Amino acid sequence: MLIIELKKGLADDKTVGQVLRYIGAAKTDIAKDHEDIEGLIIAAGASKGLKESMPTAPKINFMAYYMEKGVLEFLPTPLAFVSPVLRLIRVYGLDGAKEQPDKMDEQTDSEV
Repeated sequence: MLIIELKKGLADDKTVGQVLRYIGAAKTDIAKDHEDIEGLIIAAGASKGLKESMPTAPKINFMAYYMEKGVLEFLPTPLAFVSPVLRLIRVYGLDGAKEQPDKMDEQTDSEV
């Protein structure tokens, strides 16, 4: 069974707690005996708190999305935790962000 939490904006450490509560409720109320339940957080980006809390919840995964020219795209998970990359993709699109490596040095995780 897969529990999916979709966020319009950034996901944070509270989102992990939310998904863990959903997983607990599913185990109690609807899961069959010994059924494996996992969680998936889909959001426009990840806060530093989410990045730090994910290792404590190995059954929960994260994916980041962005819109480019009206098309929903997903980022590889390692890129989803790099806030400067996410910011550039939102501003320039994926292809445009690849052409802006000097701007990545100007961004920091504290700006999320």
